[in-house]
Amino acid sequence: MNIPLTYYFEYWFKNSLLALLTGFLITFLIPPLLAALPLFGLILFLMYQMIIYRHFWGKRRGDFEFSSKENLIKRKINSFIKQQLGIGELIRYKLDHLNSIITYGWDMYHKLARRSENQDEIFHYFLNLIGADLSRKEGDFKKEREYLINAVLASPDDTVSNFRLAVTFEQEGRSDESVNYYRKALEASSIDTPELKEFIMGQITRVIEKGPAKSPPVPGLRFMSW
Repeated sequence: MNIPLTYYFEYWFKNSLLALLTGFLITFLIPPLLAALPLFGLILFLMYQMIIYRHFWGKRRGDFEFSSKENLIKRKINSFIKQQLGIGELIRYKLDHLNSIITYGWDMYHKLARRSENQDEIFHYFLNLIGADLSRKEGDFKKEREYLINAVLASPDDTVSNFRLAVTFEQEGRSDESVNYYRKALEASSIDTPELKEFIMGQITRVIEKGPAKSPPVPGLRFMSW
């Protein structure tokens, strides 16, 4: 799988920085650790370097490869928004991602939805992924699932939307549906490495053997909220 070097750096930088900040935050939440500031944050940062090595070249390589596919789709969505609504709307949308409460995203979604008549499947695929992303940020996985079902209908051979759909079914405790969509994610034509196959097979095996999890493992040990 050909992953750009820039994504390696982006992945390392974001997660390492947030690991460092998490360590600093813990020292404030647990008063006895205040004396360790900034040592504890540095320790957590160094510990994460060993973990991220496994993501890049070790046993968790499949997690990282899946994350890169998510990132690629995110970039395509940004290009889609820019093409449809212009750079100004894209900037507003990206800034809205920094807020804990969505203030603009749904307005933008509805602007795009009003243009959806007679559009091709790719348009509907991106539109529904935007709706799914906004719903996930709001913590509404049932609503996210509705958008992901439509995204899969528009693009059945898509690893990411099938995988995310499997996660929403798993969150609701629906094992059969979850395994079905994990398998669809595994069968997609974009699955091009044994590491990625192993990662998705691991999810299928986990659900079959241990049952669905209310909070399925996030691909990669990422500190980002979404």
